[in-house]
Amino acid sequence: MIEQINNSTIMQEIIIDSIKWLLITGACLGIIVGLILFFIPDFLRVYNHKLDHWYSSRKTLKPLEIMRETDSHMYQHNRYGGWAMLAGSGLFLYHFFTWRLPEGALQLLFPDQTVSALMEIVLTTIWIFLAVFIIAGIPLWILLIINPAMLKKLSKVFDHWYSTRLVLLPMETMHYEIDNWILKYSRTFGVIFVLGSMYILITFLFYY
Repeated sequence: MIEQINNSTIMQEIIIDSIKWLLITGACLGIIVGLILFFIPDFLRVYNHKLDHWYSSRKTLKPLEIMRETDSHMYQHNRYGGWAMLAGSGLFLYHFFTWRLPEGALQLLFPDQTVSALMEIVLTTIWIFLAVFIIAGIPLWILLIINPAMLKKLSKVFDHWYSTRLVLLPMETMHYEIDNWILKYSRTFGVIFVLGSMYILITFLFYY
């Protein structure tokens, strides 16, 4: 038990130190960028356009835009599929009502009381959401076994196709407004970058 607590504390220290040095590195880069913005903004303007690359999500998400027929297989083997889903739902609900995390397990993994309480709320919410989702599905699996034709009619009513392309379409356009705005007021933003980065650097080097 003590060894597990020590290991958890060591992991927390490693994570905190990693975040600290990541912020310090970012602050140093922020100072450099701020000085360039203040003294030689044209240099940053040229290299900013050279480094700009556009990666479209359309090619990556294209397989999601293709409708794939799976219902025919489900209705062809409706009894096997229905009983299998009912068995899986029953197994989950059995664990939902009988299984509990060992007392003090979250406190062991997350010694900080606030983090431990937050994780308990998150896990409980996920657990309850899954239970409600599975209970709501039980009538559908029963219907699949005894009356697949009715379930097929219901599925036609509720089946809708939502395209990811339409949702992500605004992200498929390159926007230079922020870059141009910063470069337009380069000296102002150079001072802001330097002062903000200096604050982060001094804070994490001397106070943490």
